[in-house]
Amino acid sequence: EVIHVTVTKYAPTGQRTASGEWPEKGMCATSDRTIPFNTYIYIPALQITCRVADRTALWVHDKFGATVDLFSLESEKEMLQFGRQKKLAIIL
Repeated sequence: EVIHVTVTKYAPTGQRTASGEWPEKGMCATSDRTIPFNTYIYIPALQITCRVADRTALWVHDKFGATVDLFSLESEKEMLQFGRQKKLAIIL
């Protein structure tokens, strides 16, 4: 399935993900509650595949539509430069 998403990045918070795991590279959070945990999402424009392990707040979905928040170990500056990007994503 191909969907339009808003892609962002987030850093470690010191908390486990909604799936109960500690966040690590390759994981992502999504606002779309219909996408189950452990589903892989491929974002062709970024050449990134991530595994859904977390959820964003419901208000994020209400405000931005479907989102994919990539777990990142980049600096805050790099994540802010990435910003919000609208992309096509493929649910694998």
